[in-house]
Amino acid sequence: MVQGQRKSANKPDVKTIKNEIEKILKQGGAPDQAKLEKLAKQYAIQQTVSEPKKESLYKTKINRTQVSRASLTGKKLTGYIEKLLGRLEPKMDPETVQIVNKIEQRSDTNSNIMSQLSYYLYLIESEDAALLLGGRTILKDPLNDLATNNFAAMLTSCGAAPQAIPILRGLIPQNQKNAMVLNNLGQAFASVGMRDSAMFYFNKCLMLEPKHAMANKTAAKLSADAGNKTQAIEQAKKSLEGEITLEALELIDELDSSPDKFEFLAHEKNIPDYFNLYKFKKPSLQRKHTDAEVVRAEQNAFLTEIDRMIEQLNILIDEETKISLIKSQERVQRTQAEAIEYGRISDKLFSPMNEMAAKIYASKYINRDIFDELQKIEKTYTSEIEYRRQSYANDLNSIMVQYAEKKKAYNCDAMDGSGCKMLEKLTLEECEAKNKRLDVFLDACATAAERYEQRQLQLARERFFFHSKWGYMMGHDPHRANANHYHAAKDYLLSIRKVVGYAPEQPFCKQLKELLKTYRFEDIIKPYCPINNQFDIGAMSLKINCTESTLTIKLDHFIEAAELGKLSKKAAFWLDGMKLQFKSDHVKRNTTISVIKTWLEQSVEVPKMLTPIRWKAGAKVEVSTTAYITIDGRGQIADGGLKGTAMTTAWSGVDSDVTGAMNQIEAGVEMGLGFNSGAFVSPKGMLAELFTGLGT
Repeated sequence: MVQGQRKSANKPDVKTIKNEIEKILKQGGAPDQAKLEKLAKQYAIQQTVSEPKKESLYKTKINRTQVSRASLTGKKLTGYIEKLLGRLEPKMDPETVQIVNKIEQRSDTNSNIMSQLSYYLYLIESEDAALLLGGRTILKDPLNDLATNNFAAMLTSCGAAPQAIPILRGLIPQNQKNAMVLNNLGQAFASVGMRDSAMFYFNKCLMLEPKHAMANKTAAKLSADAGNKTQAIEQAKKSLEGEITLEALELIDELDSSPDKFEFLAHEKNIPDYFNLYKFKKPSLQRKHTDAEVVRAEQNAFLTEIDRMIEQLNILIDEETKISLIKSQERVQRTQAEAIEYGRISDKLFSPMNEMAAKIYASKYINRDIFDELQKIEKTYTSEIEYRRQSYANDLNSIMVQYAEKKKAYNCDAMDGSGCKMLEKLTLEECEAKNKRLDVFLDACATAAERYEQRQLQLARERFFFHSKWGYMMGHDPHRANANHYHAAKDYLLSIRKVVGYAPEQPFCKQLKELLKTYRFEDIIKPYCPINNQFDIGAMSLKINCTESTLTIKLDHFIEAAELGKLSKKAAFWLDGMKLQFKSDHVKRNTTISVIKTWLEQSVEVPKMLTPIRWKAGAKVEVSTTAYITIDGRGQIADGGLKGTAMTTAWSGVDSDVTGAMNQIEAGVEMGLGFNSGAFVSPKGMLAELFTGLGT
């Protein structure tokens, strides 16, 4: 039940014990199990397990006749207990005895509750009360083996191992398969220096529970004391598999001088699958060209959630670090004051466990080997994707060349439309061939990504398991420990963020297929339009054709109509050549609003003598910069940005001073950068017709 003998500097007074017990009795008589567990962790105690005091280590010479060979049960046991209590009770504080009497007098207090209360008293360091109540529990119910075991374990921990041995011997015949009882008897023998007897019972215990922490740890101490360092180290490691204790760690640190002596702690088995434990949903890997939108949505949702959690952890890390810093400063100030006043320092900033955890935290496997492997698998994954992409690009080029050759024999000029039908068929076949090759590429990428992500998640969970555990134990106060744990969690999230997968690939000809639902193929690639006119009315210009309508308002026209003296030179400069334009694209169903600044505009007209009466013709070169925003058919912003345009226009039509109808042709190039469309360079007018590929 008890681990080691403890210092009693912080023992509670009788009044505190009385209040605690009365509170428990009012709540039903049994101590709260959660509180028992918390106290057990606080005092490094394991229920039903005893361990000898370190200072008595096994070299202590005792008179073996002091250790009874008796095996006590029944009346012999109760008589023996009565004698022990008879020596104990007169030495106790009368008020403490009254507390025990009150517990025992409760009519509903059975032996199990009494045993638990005895354990509770031990945990709060009221050993005398714990032993008195534990002994009376046996007198009340001599057949309660658990209560008997606990009482004997407390005797061993309190330095009375010779008195505990005959009690534990009496339990052995009925508990040959009980590792708890076997361990406690081994601990009692170890306390009195009877190494062989101790190892006999430890071995029996370890045959039942090979990872029994206490049995392995004390066996390791006995082996080290006997000069068997190798066996002692192995036993200490086994002890740590059952429970992390400072004593086992210190034993390994003392016996093993190698730099990697704690590396075994970095190779834990049965590490939790945190990814599924915390219900992360990994985005699907795109294997088909039809899955692009679904995969993109899953990737965005995954990254958004991960980034949200990282931001929360950053806040927690900052808060805990600030509190820890304040607490540390307060401790340093108290320590300085104590040193000045008393000439001593009782409070160390770092505990022995903090220092031991720091040694373990510097694991080569976790901090160097895993890091190197993460870089290696990422490089391998990236190289494989790049190789697959290059092969895919080469095959796409071959498909395009193949179908370009097939399309040479056809055009849309035939009256019966047969040429256009063949072009449509070949274009759709080309799209299908490209999409099939895309699926092969995506499937290969998915297979490579699965291998990468599986290893990435495994290494990430190993690092998190190790860093969260030892980083927490390295914290010199609870807030620093919490900050270290949150740091480990943040690193884990940054690692699993990489399993988002590769960028989705859009299917070929998706837009074309959508347009074919509404338009004919020949209308898409070379739309027929009987309307192509421009009307100029003062400062406004309206251009209309079958694909788009454009209204342009020349702002510099208003400068001429205003008194120039009322405008600054800077305002006049910027208004000069400035236009406001509204363009409606009838095919794409969107509207673009633009502010255009013309930097160069040169026109040349054919002399009137060379043209019929009231007829004019000419050409114009224009270089401009445009700020624009595009709104789609649903009223949402589709794009926006800046672009530069160089255009050449030729025109002819009826001459008029106020209004007229003109026919014109345009050719030029446009380049720009949009927040959605990205960087682009595109031909305009006749150049667009010449360079637009079919089905691409």
